[in-house]
Amino acid sequence: MTQLSDMQKPSGDSVEHQLSYHDGTTRTVYDTGVEHPYPDGKLIVSSTDLNGILTHVNDAFVARAFGQTPSHFTPP
Repeated sequence: MTQLSDMQKPSGDSVEHQLSYHDGTTRTVYDTGVEHPYPDGKLIVSSTDLNGILTHVNDAFVARAFGQTPSHFTPP
């Protein structure tokens, strides 16, 4: 499995968090407290298994979560 790299620390105020994944890997992420509006009429859809592991996401989820269009997204 490919491990995600740590996020780059933002230049402004942020709170650091350490995420721990089911496979034992970890990743440092930062919360800036900034909300980004989502367009009306768009739905983010995801499903998880009983362990909270994503098993399905729609194109809008990928585009929003990864900042990429689905055609550029390659799962690990």
